[in-house]
Amino acid sequence: MNNHLLSVDNGEPFPNRNFLLTTKFHLPYPPVHHVIRDRLYKTFDQTLHCKLTLVTAPPGYGKSTIVSEWVRHQSISACWVSLDEGDNDVLRFWMYLFASLVNVDPRMKGIYEAILQPSLMLSPEQMVTNLINMLMEIPEQLVIIFDDYHQIENSVVHQSVSLLLQYLPNNIHICLISRNEPPFPIGALRAKGQINDISILELKFTKEEISSYWREQTGLQPTESILQLLADLTEGWIAGLQLAGLSERSGQMGTLSQFNGSHRYIVEYLMEEVFQRLPDDLKLFLMKTSILHRMNSQLCDMVTDRTDSREILMKIEQSNLFLIPLDSQLYWYRYHHLFADFLTAHLKKK
Repeated sequence: MNNHLLSVDNGEPFPNRNFLLTTKFHLPYPPVHHVIRDRLYKTFDQTLHCKLTLVTAPPGYGKSTIVSEWVRHQSISACWVSLDEGDNDVLRFWMYLFASLVNVDPRMKGIYEAILQPSLMLSPEQMVTNLINMLMEIPEQLVIIFDDYHQIENSVVHQSVSLLLQYLPNNIHICLISRNEPPFPIGALRAKGQINDISILELKFTKEEISSYWREQTGLQPTESILQLLADLTEGWIAGLQLAGLSERSGQMGTLSQFNGSHRYIVEYLMEEVFQRLPDDLKLFLMKTSILHRMNSQLCDMVTDRTDSREILMKIEQSNLFLIPLDSQLYWYRYHHLFADFLTAHLKKK
């Protein structure tokens, strides 16, 4: 690991916790309409038997909500840090965790203040070493949760998190909530059974959960035909279900059959949360391939006039961009129905 000194962008040390936004290390509030998902609590309980829990899915699958609900339901001691682009600064990243630890165990305050003396310019290795020693003082089980970890692009931050995982005390566990897997090596942990993988397969709503959520949101018990239509439209995507319910309550649509990827609510959400964040080259690839009901690299090469579709499909899958594998060999894919509708509508505007 590079021996970069820990400093803020202007080169000055980050001296105290008064510079931190305290809401970033508080558990998110539960949504107004939510469903108790007991089936997932047992899956998350495995967190306490692993070093690392990965919660990965596209936006709108309730990742942060279910993790915070599990913490509250099980009364587990947890440090929560919500990340944003600014946390690519190494010192700021670890400052938030140290501050969150103080909230969990006030005895950590003295250690925290000693480590962050202005006269100390610690390398990432030294910071993580001090953190590990600090964690050794905590006797009970503790889960450290980094929300929106996909915001982190600084390789030094990734390397320091990897170092922490390597020497993590047995009673401390890390949970990364992200749109994609972290870019540091985790194969050895997975081979040792030290990773709890929770993906879209576990997070998407079942028909029973869709029924409960629809009733909570609209006050209506869905008929079997409506329930099946909701399941087919949203494929268990929680944000899609919420937007469909919002549209139903506002009287903007006569039937659910009119709710698709061209609906204003869906367009707004996918544009803000997904599409506008992508490079132009990838946007064009997504739009051109959206006409395919199922796709492989050869078909994608044909409709895009490219020769690197295999690599792009792998990148899209790793980034959790609503791409669904159709076989275990990862040869055939399709897009989520609403995402495909959204892309096709934008293609027609070109």
